[in-house]
Amino acid sequence: MAIITISADEALRKEFIEPTIITKLNPKLYFTDLFPVVDLGGASTFRYFTDEDSAEEDIEAGRMSAPMEMSELGKLPTINVLPIHKKIGDTYEFGYSLRFSQNVVRENGFVDEILRAYDRASYGMAKKINTDMITNFSANALAPALTTESTPTLADGVWAESDNISGDVIQMQENMDQDDWDYELSDLFVAKSEYYSAKQYYRKASPSLKWDPTDVEGANLTNVKSNITAGSILGMDMTAKPVTTYKNTNPKFSSDPKHSLVMVNKYESEKYPYPIVIDIFCEMGIAVKSKHAMSWNTGF
Repeated sequence: MAIITISADEALRKEFIEPTIITKLNPKLYFTDLFPVVDLGGASTFRYFTDEDSAEEDIEAGRMSAPMEMSELGKLPTINVLPIHKKIGDTYEFGYSLRFSQNVVRENGFVDEILRAYDRASYGMAKKINTDMITNFSANALAPALTTESTPTLADGVWAESDNISGDVIQMQENMDQDDWDYELSDLFVAKSEYYSAKQYYRKASPSLKWDPTDVEGANLTNVKSNITAGSILGMDMTAKPVTTYKNTNPKFSSDPKHSLVMVNKYESEKYPYPIVIDIFCEMGIAVKSKHAMSWNTGF
């Protein structure tokens, strides 16, 4: 395999920095490509709607009656339902600032340090975006979660000790099958420990078959590594597109503002010793719109 070399000066050029950061960052973003992304065009707030009350709940609460049989002089009952929930969200900004001395440009021996800084910044940005999303998902999920009554696995503390991983997934599917919510469990997101526990479980159950993480009892199992707390399982109906990501990507700091979340700016400080500064930053907001299309389960 050929060894690719680059000078420190080339590594600090804007046309190299941005694609390098994005190339390293994007494979680590587990959720952004799965949901709609809306550019706000500079606005810092966004409005969205969530439906948190089902027709069944309206009937049980007496807000909506069952259809009545019509008599010749009768009339249809009026449907009274709760209004859809309107919410306002705010974007927030975060990022890193990398600083390199002017000596770095003159000494190619620093190129590894420069590239390592890009690796670290890319990882940190991806981790922040992923964990912020999972925090929002876990706080807003309304589909029933697994309980110690519904599955004995929760008492194990470790999914690998369970002989019923298949049963857990099926129970999550049943929990997602809610009255008047047309959702089905399509995807599961787990930490590395749960992912490989599932792999060991299914290989042991069917040693002659190749394990397929895209078909775990019909659901797609994704390893999001340390972005989710070990012992937690996030279930979703991805066909419902339950989340929208809002962003502001300034074309001044991005060569691909339509598709990129992260922006990059490079400049030289006006103050001595005039370091080279690289700002890597993002402005985004997260809106969970279909809360019943998500299930948050902990205790494995």
